[in-house]
Amino acid sequence: MFRKSIFEKNNKTIRYLYLLFLGFFIFGNSVSVSSQNKAISNSIKNKKENVTWTTYYNSEKIKIQYSYQEDNPVHGYKGEYIIFKVINNNKENKTISWDFSAIDQDGKCFNCDNNNVEVHFEKELLAKHNITGNPNNIVKGPLTMFNRFTDEQYKGSAKIGWESFSLNNVVIK
Repeated sequence: MFRKSIFEKNNKTIRYLYLLFLGFFIFGNSVSVSSQNKAISNSIKNKKENVTWTTYYNSEKIKIQYSYQEDNPVHGYKGEYIIFKVINNNKENKTISWDFSAIDQDGKCFNCDNNNVEVHFEKELLAKHNITGNPNNIVKGPLTMFNRFTDEQYKGSAKIGWESFSLNNVVIK
């Protein structure tokens, strides 16, 4: 009888801990899913907006375009990005590469020596496919280049975007 009452006490404690754990698990997942859904809806919202593309490079079968787009961050400040789209209209795969460089408002050049691997783009693009940067991806990459902060809450540097940019060493193989 003594053993049974200890077991019953432990059983109630285990049930209580189990329910507590289950509650934390459900609450934690609902917060995580909510954040993911918000990021997904922001990404979809960006795709639905009308985007004006400007042609940077155009050959018979390869086109490089860019546009200026804002991100929709869950946390942090909104920013404007230069988004690149590469279109391969060839019947065969093509490898495309370039080095991004830009001049700021003070005339200082960013990556004019083409040594920054973070802004070097190289990709084999399948036949009849395209690839486009996305300002809402956490990791941006060379198809999505930061231009300036657009958030009214941002109190940082007064510099406004790049004065100009270029894609150096464009190679198509």
